[in-house]
Amino acid sequence: MDPVQPDEPALEHVLGEAAAGRLAVAGLADTLEAVAWGTVCRLYVDRGFRATGSACGHCGVLQADEPAPCPLCGRLAEPVELGAALVEQVRAAGGSVDVVEGHAALAARGGIAACVRHVVPHGRQP
Repeated sequence: MDPVQPDEPALEHVLGEAAAGRLAVAGLADTLEAVAWGTVCRLYVDRGFRATGSACGHCGVLQADEPAPCPLCGRLAEPVELGAALVEQVRAAGGSVDVVEGHAALAARGGIAACVRHVVPHGRQP
């Protein structure tokens, strides 16, 4: 996927909302949680973003850990590259994806952020 020049004010707004704990998230852990809840409407991912983790083949939950039992259904998850898996899940849920290159503020937040439809209830499984 080729990187795009994002709408700079929109991406800055998303990063500001994430910092304030409103309708956005930034960083891998919070983005994984938002994707699990199916609330991501737009995902921003740095072209160089790479992270390994695991995905449950039964319910699709993504984790930043090595394959372990799924926290939702208990089945053993399989190793995956999380960037590609996040993009796939966001698109499958009707969200859009912007691959970004050279955005310092996004890179400082782990290279991944998302605009969400509703605030994610942290620490609870969907």
